[in-house]
Amino acid sequence: MKLHLENGNTVTLDAPENSADNRYIGSMYVNGHVYDRNYLTHDDLMKGAYVNYRMISEPNTERGATPSSFPYSFSTELTSPR
Repeated sequence: MKLHLENGNTVTLDAPENSADNRYIGSMYVNGHVYDRNYLTHDDLMKGAYVNYRMISEPNTERGATPSSFPYSFSTELTSPR
């Protein structure tokens, strides 16, 4: 799929192995680089991007599982219950 942005850039989402059987993300590449986060930022998208998904038949429980791969959450800054 291609998204043509108003600023002239394009975001391309490519998942050639996607099927009823291959419905899980095995790995993800953004502009040719391994991408382990579970989200794309607005800035990433607005610059234009080529996002390639390698789809697999079983969940990859290791991909995106480290805290550095999680999106920002205000709740992670709370140090004590209120």
